[in-house]
Amino acid sequence: MKSLMRVATILPLVAALAACAPTAEQGRAVAVQSAGVPSGETVPSGSESGRPAELGLRSRADNPCALVSASQLAEFGSFKPSSTKVDESGLGRSVSCSWQPASIVAGAHYSVVVYDFQFPYEVAERNLGSEWDNVEKTAVDGYPAITGFNSYGIVGCSTAVSVADGQIFMSGLLTSVESSPEYANPCDYSRRFASVIIKNLKG
Repeated sequence: MKSLMRVATILPLVAALAACAPTAEQGRAVAVQSAGVPSGETVPSGSESGRPAELGLRSRADNPCALVSASQLAEFGSFKPSSTKVDESGLGRSVSCSWQPASIVAGAHYSVVVYDFQFPYEVAERNLGSEWDNVEKTAVDGYPAITGFNSYGIVGCSTAVSVADGQIFMSGLLTSVESSPEYANPCDYSRRFASVIIKNLKG
């Protein structure tokens, strides 16, 4: 179980790293599914879990790239066309969308991963700490979240957000550009990116 949890939690960083730095550690690519941002699927009441409301995530798994609009993405820089990858190993199916900077020497690589299976937040909360450095429990727009900083020779941060019971997405970024704003505050930008996704999930 521990090794499967490690796959589920560390893949976003490894997948982005593989795209940004071919000579760095190579890992299985993750994929994000999404269904083109329909109107927000809000399940009534999330107060008991500490969430403002529960947001449907699974229907977005076929096209996770649609969870961030072009204008919203532009607020984080200039990027090449997005790419998606699907991983059906480990605990279940996950789909990722990645945005590589237009210039590798001028920006950060962003990604979002949607887990298309029951992934209890309590399990993630219990296990992520052993896989990430500088782990912090936080919230993004009122939704329980965990941020973790890791460095594989490149600065990176991922944010796992619980939007409904058993439904988690993970956003993150990687950069080696010291002059980029993300380099100094990677987790701040990771949370900002997660906030954009929550806004679009609400519809």
